[in-house]
Amino acid sequence: MSPNASRSPALPREERERRVLDTAAELFYARGVHEVGMDELVSATGFGKATVYRLFPTKDALVGAYLERRARTILELVDRDIAEREPADAVLAIFAANVLHPAMLLSAFRESPSSWREPLGLLAQKRICIIGRIETAATLIALQVRTQ
Repeated sequence: MSPNASRSPALPREERERRVLDTAAELFYARGVHEVGMDELVSATGFGKATVYRLFPTKDALVGAYLERRARTILELVDRDIAEREPADAVLAIFAANVLHPAMLLSAFRESPSSWREPLGLLAQKRICIIGRIETAATLIALQVRTQ
């Protein structure tokens, strides 16, 4: 029997990334990004070091992916609110997303080192996307008011 015969089949890359990012999100939210080392994260995922580093070669790459995923989730919620709600309600929902979710994101960055300017810049870009969605919803409100 070969040494690899008893191993379970490899998970798809997307599933491994999801598990690493889920673990990172839990640890980052609990203690802050700067307090969580890659060795701790690797251990918490249950994957080998090589597996995690193939997915995210640096902590900056991991933090960037974490922020990108959080921002994508928030923007999807905002888009759904715009599509499913009255425009005025959508604006309130967007403000809630803009105020509450980024605060949760930023809570992970207490005392962030300056090397994380790039991931934090990504967060700023996503906030600009949210502002664009507020403008879209406001335009819908204005059109509604004009037609009444």
